[in-house]
Amino acid sequence: MRFYQFVLRFYPAEYRELFGEEIAVVLQQAAREKRAEGWFAFCFFVIREMGGLLAGVPREWSRPTQPPAVAAPATTVAQSENRIRFLLKRMEYAIAHHDFEGARFYSYEDERERANLARLRAA
Repeated sequence: MRFYQFVLRFYPAEYRELFGEEIAVVLQQAAREKRAEGWFAFCFFVIREMGGLLAGVPREWSRPTQPPAVAAPATTVAQSENRIRFLLKRMEYAIAHHDFEGARFYSYEDERERANLARLRAA
């Protein structure tokens, strides 16, 4: 956790405020799980996470300030279901690559599309 706290200082302030505590909690939980799996699994986890945290610093500083563009809400049930699957995959990818701001964005889009799907099914 000391390494995480050290590296987090290099991230933009807004990023630290939004995601710092959330990432720490997730890292601690994952570290406990990997320790239970054994020494090798824990070491591999630590190395992978260190690399991801370090790689995230320049990525966050170079990130555009506006969220990625996403298509308008779907107009059919099938389109809406496909869009939800797409958004979930993007969210998973963002989380796996330490892009928690992107993951949150896709989570909001998913919520909006699920509301749209409910409206389409009711119509």
